[in-house]
Amino acid sequence: MEDLKMAVRAIVSYNVREMSKEDRGKWLEDLANHGCISGMVSGLIYYHETEAFTEKHREAIMEMLALDLEEGLIDGYFLAAKIKGGNFDNFLAWYAFEKIALEGLEF
Repeated sequence: MEDLKMAVRAIVSYNVREMSKEDRGKWLEDLANHGCISGMVSGLIYYHETEAFTEKHREAIMEMLALDLEEGLIDGYFLAAKIKGGNFDNFLAWYAFEKIALEGLEF
């Protein structure tokens, strides 16, 4: 799990590297409101990027997902639709990134 958290921190740092503190807060707020699907996270835009991220961190991501399912934070029907819809690795990458990047943040 630590490798996954470090990877997320590295991607966040890369994306906000030249921003002011205020703009960094706005970037995180945009992430919370619009998510990775908006295309705002450089490094997790293209399928080859999200698939590689998921492949590298699959075990940790699946552990997070299983806990969220157990705790009722993710609906099983929603998850089934994501699996059926294809590009599940893309969903997993964005899910893990958003969850970790936004942990404990207040806006």
